[in-house]
Amino acid sequence: MNPEELVIVQVYEFEDEAHLARSVLDADGIDSKVLGSETAGFGGLTNAASFQLVVQKDLFERARDLLENAESDDVKESVPAWKCKCGEEVDEGFAICWACGCDWSGPPEA
Repeated sequence: MNPEELVIVQVYEFEDEAHLARSVLDADGIDSKVLGSETAGFGGLTNAASFQLVVQKDLFERARDLLENAESDDVKESVPAWKCKCGEEVDEGFAICWACGCDWSGPPEA
């Protein structure tokens, strides 16, 4: 990633939210980076809205659209705790595996 061509797609207050959004972009093949995590909580200080999700300038529109769709497509049903194909146990409420980025496939077929 060329630092001179990076643009901020979204700013987050919490680091885990920024990394979750990054996983959405990564799953679609968009290289992204979270900036700000290297100083988070330094000396007991907190930085409100200090985690910036950045992408290459030419991928900004696509990344923004993906994130907007991810937010508007929030899981319409409750996501139970589930076991991913990679073997990771994913907590209730999370539709994306934090270990490999796979999506929850929905309730088992009856």
